[in-house]
Amino acid sequence: MSQLRFAYCGPDQLDLVHTNLELQQLSQKERVKRAGKSFFFLFGLALAAIFVPVLHFVLVPLFLLLAPIVGFFQYQKTEHLMIRQVRCSRCQKEFQVNEWIKELPTRIECSHCAENIFIEWVNPKGDC
Repeated sequence: MSQLRFAYCGPDQLDLVHTNLELQQLSQKERVKRAGKSFFFLFGLALAAIFVPVLHFVLVPLFLLLAPIVGFFQYQKTEHLMIRQVRCSRCQKEFQVNEWIKELPTRIECSHCAENIFIEWVNPKGDC
C-alpha cells in the first residue's frame, strides 16, 4: 500500500487542499474473487430470469452474455484508491471517509457541515 498526495477542490473551485490517498494493489486471489462474484451474480440473475414470462427471451441471453464480460473487466482491475481522511474547505475540520473511489471526479460530504467536496485530479500548477 503506497501513499499518494492528492488535492481536492470545493464547489466554488477556489479551495485547494492536499490529502492522502492509499493505492492498494490487489493480489491475484482478490482479483479472481472479485471476478467470480461478478460472474456468478450475473449468472444467478440469468437463472432467475428464466421464470420471468416473455422477458426471459431477452434477459437470459443478456445476463449470460454480460457475466463473462463483466467478470473479465473486474479481473483486469489491479488496484484500488481509498480516501481515508479529508479536511473540509468550509469548516476546516478533518473527518474520516474510509471510502473506495470508483471513479474520478467524485463527491463526498463533510460529516460536520454537510459541505459537498468534489474530488478530482489536479494539474501540477494546482488549478482545478
